[in-house]
Amino acid sequence: MVPSPLMNMSALAAAATECRIKGTWTMDRKLNPDKGHICFVRMQGDLIVRYRIHPVGQGNVPPLAPIVRQEAPRRFDRTFDLYDPDTFFRSYSACRDAIHQMLMQTPPLCEFDLGADSWDYFMPHEFAAINVDIFRRDTRSHGGVALRFDLDVTLTITAEIIYDEPRALLLACMHAGEAAAAVPPTTVRHVECCSVCMEDFAAREDTVRLPCSHAFHRDCISPWFHKAATCPMCRHDISRCLVALTNTPKGKFPGIGT
Repeated sequence: MVPSPLMNMSALAAAATECRIKGTWTMDRKLNPDKGHICFVRMQGDLIVRYRIHPVGQGNVPPLAPIVRQEAPRRFDRTFDLYDPDTFFRSYSACRDAIHQMLMQTPPLCEFDLGADSWDYFMPHEFAAINVDIFRRDTRSHGGVALRFDLDVTLTITAEIIYDEPRALLLACMHAGEAAAAVPPTTVRHVECCSVCMEDFAAREDTVRLPCSHAFHRDCISPWFHKAATCPMCRHDISRCLVALTNTPKGKFPGIGT
């Protein structure tokens, strides 16, 4: 297996990287008539990992970031015991939380952030809503008798690792500014306001000093970095700071080629 770029990524590059999760699934049910027996949930399928980059120069709302690498599908297969199947099938929240925990305990899925905010659409929510609805319909059609099932869930999970180069550039400048904080300022001492919004620096604490010594509010310089890797005042090339702190050429995903 080709090593993951995430293994050797610098802390700064990692801070500019997010993971987005997508999932599709199907479910087969097998009636489990033994009321004294636990039920089972089998989670099987494939994990697909893609790496994308949002490079400097594409604007604040770029098109879909291009794929720079896609790994071969990684197979997973794990079976979980349901010791309280009645609650699992009756309760939406119990079913949702249980399925979420199962995903987070299944290698290699557990290598990625599966928190609800990482999903384009939170799959455990969809699964629980459908599963509980089926259970209620089955119960009504069988005269109020609650049926229990073993479940075989087949999934395709896609993890997309997106490197936000403008954010990495901003973090690199902030890091460089902190490192130079002990050096007496020259040009910046005479500049009393941000050249973008014209507000006094003293009124806000989120000042970012670029390697060329020009300073801006973080919220003011961040949109500019989506357009160019230069200082908006003197056009000094800031990308050298990014390359030095991420060990990655501009326009490349950390750990993937040069």
